[in-house]
Amino acid sequence: MMYHNQRPLVDALHQAHLDQQDVDWEKIIYSGIPWLPLDLDPPKLDQVALAKDVERWFYHNDVNKETLQSAAFTDSNIVGDSMSQRLDNEPNQRLWQGKMLFGPKDWIKETYTGTIYVEYTMARRFRNRMDCAWDIDSDHPIRKFVSSLVSDQDLYSVSVFLLPPTEYLDPHLDYNQGLKIGLASIFWGAQWDPGNDFGLAGFGLAPIKQDWVGLIDTFNHPHWVINRSQRDRINIVINLEHSAISKVIENSWRKIWR
Repeated sequence: MMYHNQRPLVDALHQAHLDQQDVDWEKIIYSGIPWLPLDLDPPKLDQVALAKDVERWFYHNDVNKETLQSAAFTDSNIVGDSMSQRLDNEPNQRLWQGKMLFGPKDWIKETYTGTIYVEYTMARRFRNRMDCAWDIDSDHPIRKFVSSLVSDQDLYSVSVFLLPPTEYLDPHLDYNQGLKIGLASIFWGAQWDPGNDFGLAGFGLAPIKQDWVGLIDTFNHPHWVINRSQRDRINIVINLEHSAISKVIENSWRKIWR
């Protein structure tokens, strides 16, 4: 199915008053559309190697409740508030977690929960004031793919997020911290079995599936996720300077009209 035949996306295009002639990456990013599939071909990650990474990133260390509860939760961060409550009420339940693979050196060693507020907006705000680094080897396929798109200088952060079976995130908006944000993050469905849903208010389900790569606006559209599958959902989120991938954005824009 062609992307422009998907009713939620075509509705968003009409609301934004955009058509196939509007091939300008900045106009596209700030148009208000909920997602844009990117014309990229990510590597198919070896599932055995990915399972080992997930074990190392998320399951070797116990969740530090004090660290999570002192993270950058705000009054407007419904996810942070609900996660704090659930950590108290369900101490043995494995919840949604994130691990930064590239970002400020002080952050990349931690596993955290409910802190998209920190992970994107803080990395972007302080990109030029903090030393950034990778926490995976240069030959890791995730790093190689990201590095093929953009240099480290134009990269804000790269994180991997885990959502265990039966888990969910309540409807919420990611906190923009006063920044102008549109289609902010590249989402990569690294392990996305049937039964995983990513909903955006007013637009239905985003078309994410295994190996899907695209930009999603989680700062202007309330959204929610649930994992009804039998395996962990693994999602990689890449935050970067959009001008560095302007041609990818514009070529992807042209493709949705074909």
